[in-house]
Amino acid sequence: MHAESPRVTKRVDVTARDRTSVAALAGAWALGALALNLAWELAQLPLYTLDHDADRGYVLRSLLHCTAGDVLIALGSYLVAALGVRDARWPLTKPLGGICLATAAGLAYTAASEAVNVYVLGSWAYREAMPRLLGIGVSPLAQWLLLPGVALLLVRRGFARTDARIPNGHASPRATRR
Repeated sequence: MHAESPRVTKRVDVTARDRTSVAALAGAWALGALALNLAWELAQLPLYTLDHDADRGYVLRSLLHCTAGDVLIALGSYLVAALGVRDARWPLTKPLGGICLATAAGLAYTAASEAVNVYVLGSWAYREAMPRLLGIGVSPLAQWLLLPGVALLLVRRGFARTDARIPNGHASPRATRR
């Protein structure tokens, strides 16, 4: 008989707080994306031919549709970042790696979507006032270069108020100062 070597397994306990935190983080990310992208879509409306449409109901539906699409892109980019850094709590634990991946994912999807929707499907069109980079509108590209970082700051700020711990497990300076 030979002695069986013990199996080494790494067990990770996921508490209800951790699951809630992931859901809360993703929810906060989505809410931030909703507010930021709605404002951005409204601001860039004059750069698209849509703003001159006589049917204001159609313009409003289009604005809401695009904003909802932006929220889905944001959630998809959150997931890409979570998979890439192997941590669904990346806004708190691995913000730099996560935001780089989230921004790259949102930017890549947006560039492809703009190309297809403007030049293949004709779903929307740019006005002359829209600056372009390689045929793609600069405004939607800037949107996905800037807004994920702003969303990350908002999420981190919101969770810093409710969580007295920072990613490495030490008490945050904010929690220890009185």
